[in-house]
Amino acid sequence: MTGSRSAILALAAAALPAVAAAQSSSLLDERVAGLIHRELSGVEAKRYVVRLTAWDRISASPGFHDAAVWLLAQLKDLGITNAELERYDADQPSRYRRGSPYPLPRWVVRAAELRVVEPFEHLVASYEQVPITLARYSRPASVTAELVDVGRGTSPDDYDGLDVRGKLVLATGFSSAVEALAVGRYGAAGVVVSGGESYNVHKGWGYPQMVTWQVLGPRPVDGREPTFAFSISASEGERLRRDLRAGRRLRVSALIDAELAPGAQEVVTAVIPGASRSEEEILLLAHIDHVRPSANDNGSGSGLLLEIARTLHRLIDAGLIEPPARTIRFLWMTEGAGTYAFFDAHPDLPDRVVAAINLDMVGEGPHPGNGPFNIRRPPDSVPSYFLDVVTNLIRWLDGVPLRAPTGSDSVMNVRVKPWSPDSDHYILNDGALAIPTVFLHSGPDPFHHTNLDAPDKVDPTNLERAGIIAAGAAYLLATAGETEARRIAWEVLAEGTGRLAGAAREGLALLGSVREDQLTEAYWLAERKLVHYGVRERSALRAVSELAGGLDPHVEDLAAAVDRQLEAMGGALAQAYETLTGEPPGARPLDADELAAADLVPRRARRLLNERWRDELLQEGVEETDREWIEDLRRRLPYSYIRIPELLNFMDGKRSLLDIRDALSAEAFDFGLDAHGVGRVEDFSLDSRRIPMSDVLRLVRILERHGLVAVERRS
Repeated sequence: MTGSRSAILALAAAALPAVAAAQSSSLLDERVAGLIHRELSGVEAKRYVVRLTAWDRISASPGFHDAAVWLLAQLKDLGITNAELERYDADQPSRYRRGSPYPLPRWVVRAAELRVVEPFEHLVASYEQVPITLARYSRPASVTAELVDVGRGTSPDDYDGLDVRGKLVLATGFSSAVEALAVGRYGAAGVVVSGGESYNVHKGWGYPQMVTWQVLGPRPVDGREPTFAFSISASEGERLRRDLRAGRRLRVSALIDAELAPGAQEVVTAVIPGASRSEEEILLLAHIDHVRPSANDNGSGSGLLLEIARTLHRLIDAGLIEPPARTIRFLWMTEGAGTYAFFDAHPDLPDRVVAAINLDMVGEGPHPGNGPFNIRRPPDSVPSYFLDVVTNLIRWLDGVPLRAPTGSDSVMNVRVKPWSPDSDHYILNDGALAIPTVFLHSGPDPFHHTNLDAPDKVDPTNLERAGIIAAGAAYLLATAGETEARRIAWEVLAEGTGRLAGAAREGLALLGSVREDQLTEAYWLAERKLVHYGVRERSALRAVSELAGGLDPHVEDLAAAVDRQLEAMGGALAQAYETLTGEPPGARPLDADELAAADLVPRRARRLLNERWRDELLQEGVEETDREWIEDLRRRLPYSYIRIPELLNFMDGKRSLLDIRDALSAEAFDFGLDAHGVGRVEDFSLDSRRIPMSDVLRLVRILERHGLVAVERRS
């Protein structure tokens, strides 16, 4: 009894460091932190943001090119001479996937409008006035036809009794789904979407004139080129529906002068060279692209990245702070496609990048419906100390008075969130690159992907906060030697203690919530989570040794402290199980599939981006039965788009397939928002954590047959 009481007390004490609170010091040198704080300007960053919103920055378009050229000129004017604009043709071969790595075409719109012409004349939508009104990749058109209301327009039932052939349909569904049915199946001429499903749950709150971003496919689908779609506001759509309900026959003219052609990706890159370890790099990146104005997404990240570059260059150039030992690289590109292109062109870079920060939507102001400032951690397959470096700076900044001269006086509202694939950090953290990348962003943002994502929604105070955090973290790693590395290791141990306590707390809560016949399954799930967290924390600690030589013995001592904590918490879990069942846990029960998986060690056979696993696999001529089974698995396995790539990311040639499945069942994911706007961080219930080993085995065997995975036996 004494031993179990001690273990439980240790568990309670270990939970204390996880409490977030402002602190008076940081891992970054106090003088350097103060200089970055005083130099970096949210007002200047917003000035850059405002300038970027003047361009319609669609990938590979003239507007994107003009924005990229402007960014390059600003860097040169600031004295950052190690800056260039790189260009990658669409047919450049890829090292990380088959076919073109940058499939986004050049889409140029010269004019587009939607107008009612009978029984009255009324301008419904104008690309010149509101560029977002034309769905991305809409094709050229000159159509005058009757308008028909089809409700949602995403189900065949919506078209019962309606003749839409040669007509325009008014719908509330997403444009791509409506276009596929209305045009592809029923012969409509084009699509207009308004309100309803075409709006995210966080959009339209008190903004009836809001117009949402819509996208059609850039390539033919089943041999058919998509046509066009307009997106209009809820109020404009209701005006049209009122006329239709009143029995008016509306004839509408759609005119689109646009061009869709092969394009090239352009990337702006700049470096502050390292003085002694220049072959190692710290990367900060932000995507330029999106339709005008797109201020928060992602004018804010692009503008702030320029201000971070200005700040660090100026402080170094003035001799106020030392030049970094490691190179600091800045990257502006197209979201996704530009990142693929850059790393294809620089295949040695992933092995040189120590850590990265992705800045995407970092300037959101204090408006109704806005979310907190979010720090997205790397996945568990890429364990790193970098999250703790960033959160340490956040705690320090929370205790520093900060208000930009033209910014809000809002207080810091920060959340550390689990892994989720919602920006370029997804690519960098993928097993093909394995760059530990922290994602900084604000959300949910009710103006995201709408015409109202304008500069007035961007707050200089929040820009300044995000800039100080990113600049400070980058400079700290770029200059870290043995002293800094040791302090980082201590920080990782302290923060990891709280995370381990949280895992044990979840496990104890699970034991207290299940039926008696589920206790054994619940106990072993809780135990697996503790083990998984222990592996992750030890790996993060050991990664610190890469920052400085001679640190290995000290890091191993800290890793041993993690083991002692795990032993204490594991004892608490076992004691709780024994209290509830009257007997100790015994040996872990394994079924036949799990026993087989324990003897199998998979590894990725090709350096492919795991997020593209399905695209790669389907190019291999997969048998029809396997293809059908894969599609069924994607439907059955909740959020398979996160889980299957992470399953592949864990394949390092060391873990058994059982270890990998266990890790996947223990990892937490952030699944965004549900239909009611509620966050969907995965819970720790038995239902949410069951991943059948039979499914994992079959998927791995399919991948193995087609050369994407190699499997060895341990015995």
